Amino acid sequence: MKALFILSFLFLISCSAQKHTLVFIKHTPYCGGAKPTPAMARGTVVMASKSKFAITKKGGKKVEKWIVTDTSGTWKGKLDCGSYDIYRAEKFLTIQELISLFKLVDSDFYKFSGEKCLETWKLQPDFSFEANNTGSIHIELKGKCFVGFSPCLDYIGPKVQ
Repeated sequence: MKALFILSFLFLISCSAQKHTLVFIKHTPYCGGAKPTPAMARGTVVMASKSKFAITKKGGKKVEKWIVTDTSGTWKGKLDCGSYDIYRAEKFLTIQELISLFKLVDSDFYKFSGEKCLETWKLQPDFSFEANNTGSIHIELKGKCFVGFSPCLDYIGPKVQ
């Protein structure tokens, strides 16, 4: 009986809030042009410094914690054991705020996929992870060619005259 109590106590301690380090990077692919060097072909990677994110339980809607990365794209703090989703803070803006922020309009070079696309984008987590033990978790946010991290915007290039 004593052993069962000790095992239960150790399990509870192991799943209590533990220190974690989340490292956020932004990756933009190489988008063509001259033949790339191997380094160019890997695309551009920058740290997601001073960026705000929401952490929710996996599949949940309630924000468990708002975090802001430091200048090196890192957040250090405590998380309980479990599965989590991460959302960019922009996903909590209204549709009209998103359209204004990202300048989502059709033009000669860009095609906006519409408000329905934005609604779907807002519901999709940017990253999911397991927080089981302490350590670093690297989170890669993927951009697209010529539009970067703007949602529901596609580059269609210049129109042929």
